[in-house]
Amino acid sequence: MEEREYDRAADKVTWRCPLRQCRAVTGIRHGSFFERSHLTLKSLIDLLYYWSIELPNLEIQYQLEIENKTVIDWTNMIREVCSTELLANRVWLGGPGSIVAIDETLVAKRKPGNQQGRPVDPEWVFGGVELGTDKFFMHVVHNNRDAATLERVIQDNILPGTRIWSDQWAGYRNLGNLGYIHETVNHSQHFVDPATGVHTNSIEAR
Repeated sequence: MEEREYDRAADKVTWRCPLRQCRAVTGIRHGSFFERSHLTLKSLIDLLYYWSIELPNLEIQYQLEIENKTVIDWTNMIREVCSTELLANRVWLGGPGSIVAIDETLVAKRKPGNQQGRPVDPEWVFGGVELGTDKFFMHVVHNNRDAATLERVIQDNILPGTRIWSDQWAGYRNLGNLGYIHETVNHSQHFVDPATGVHTNSIEAR
C-alpha cells in the first residue's frame, strides 16, 4: 500500500494499492488504535506527547480544547497499552562490556498555534542510551533529581557491570557502589574528556 493524498478523507490521506488490477483503498488509521477516534491525527499525537510527560488530564484538556471524558478515556487506554507492552517486553540496557551514557534535560512546550496561551510547565526528563545500539530509555522525574530517584531509575533500566558515562551531577556519586563502573566528564571544562573519551553527547542528542 502507498500513502496518497485524498481530500475527501478526514485525514486528507489514504492507503492505496498501487497495482492496476487491485486499486484497493483503506483509511490511514486502519488497524491502529486511532481508527475509531474523531480527533485529528495532530491532536492525537499531541495527546500522546502530553501524556508521556505526565501532564495532568485537566491541562491536556485545556491544551487540546477537548472534553475531559475524551482525555480520560485516551489516557487510560494509552496507559494500558504501554503497561502491557513493558511487562511483556522489558528491555534492559548495558551489561559487562557495554557503555550507557546518562543525562537529564528540562523540557517544555507551549500550546501549538497559541503564542498567547499558557505554556506547559517544564519537566525534568532523565534518560540513558546504550552506545553502539539503538537502545535507550527516558523517564520523567519532575523536579526529583536526587540520588535516590535517579539510582532507582538506573537500577530499573541498566544491568549491573555496565560502564556508565555521565556528567558530575551529585545524584550519580554512588553508582560505583551499586555495581556499575562509573566514569564522568566535567562539562564546565569539556564536552568530551580528552583523557578518557567519556561524553554524554549520545543521550543529549535524543
